[in-house]
Amino acid sequence: MKRIQTKLLKSSLFKGTAGFFALKTTYTGLTFVTSVVLARLLGAHGLGVYSYIFSWTGLLVIPAILGLDELLVREIAIAKNEGNYGLLKGLLQWTNGVVILVALTVAISAGLVFNLISPEAGDSAIFYLALAVLPFNALGSLRTGAMKGLKRVVLGTIPEALISPLLFLGLIGLGYWVQGDRLSVSLIVWIKVFTTATIFILGTLWLKKLAPKELASAKAVYRAKSWLSSSLPLMMLGSMQVMIARSDILMLGAMQGASAVSIYVVVRYGTEFIIFVQTAANNVLSPHIASLVAEGKKAELQRIVSKGSALIFAASLAIGLVLIVFSNQILGLFGSEFTAGRTALLILGVGQLVNTSVGPVGKLLAMGGYEKYTATSVTCSGILNVVLNAWLIPQWGVNGAAIATSTSIILLNLVELFLVRTKLGIDSAAWSFLGQKISE
Repeated sequence: MKRIQTKLLKSSLFKGTAGFFALKTTYTGLTFVTSVVLARLLGAHGLGVYSYIFSWTGLLVIPAILGLDELLVREIAIAKNEGNYGLLKGLLQWTNGVVILVALTVAISAGLVFNLISPEAGDSAIFYLALAVLPFNALGSLRTGAMKGLKRVVLGTIPEALISPLLFLGLIGLGYWVQGDRLSVSLIVWIKVFTTATIFILGTLWLKKLAPKELASAKAVYRAKSWLSSSLPLMMLGSMQVMIARSDILMLGAMQGASAVSIYVVVRYGTEFIIFVQTAANNVLSPHIASLVAEGKKAELQRIVSKGSALIFAASLAIGLVLIVFSNQILGLFGSEFTAGRTALLILGVGQLVNTSVGPVGKLLAMGGYEKYTATSVTCSGILNVVLNAWLIPQWGVNGAAIATSTSIILLNLVELFLVRTKLGIDSAAWSFLGQKISE
């Protein structure tokens, strides 16, 4: 019976990972095409302005979510396994209410602050418009987290990963057909806001359709104090992860200008190909990790993680080598000025390969109930990233930002690998499949 359950779990993981992988591949391809189109239409400076503004909105969405998206993945997976639909219903209602209030507060506050510090009215108008995506993105993240917890990862990701980039790219094409060379950053931001709002509506209807039927008759149960207590470390974790992902862009823009940002953003797009296999697998693994940890099935978790990490790293290494060999040609697709980012691409590529080699360390800690440990390690890494960027960007520009971020990624992953081994008794590294024995 145990062997049958293990086979069913592996089959579920394989199908889920394969489906999410296909979806993630499509999303990454569409994002890459969109980036090339924007670079060609807006030029290096226009792409830099657009990327800089949405880097800020990406950072602001973290305090708006309060870490509740990751909490939903874990708590819904556990509640569904236990058949506690009242708790599940209460969790969904409470998280949505809190995030609506907080997201609106963050958006208004950010607008007021930007009004005080922005030297140009044009920049302010674009930023205010971009802030409109904040509540939609925050609630969309909650919905995605809920779908992951329900183990509907592939279906739950379709609105953002497939429909959104297709709609955005289609509307850009329509805008170019109407406006031609007069297509501006402001119009692109309008298109982004419209796309985000449309996807939010579609995604909400999608969740209602796929949610368990038992929710309709269940009486909501609330554990607000417990949920908030658990979400705060997850919010800190998310904030620091975004700090690592965005501080280089924000600081580069402040110190070197929009053109440097555009080159660096294109480099970041390139290195995301290295980790997209890992991202696909982690999204499928998260609710299963939470369930296996809750059930105390350490040996089964070890087997799944070991094999998965080895396969993910092998695929990531192959992608990384392609990027290195053809870096000039890939960057040249965006325009000749973007080939200046080749060295930065190589530096960031090394950091992302280390990231994929240690396995899903962050997910293991968060889903295993050790979010406070990983939040602390990610916070230290985020602070280090800011310090290194402040030191290296003035000296080496785009390459300095790449060194700072790659160093932070490597150190964070090594620390979290150590925490996974000591706290969960799991070796998640790509080489762990070679024969390490884990006692149950």
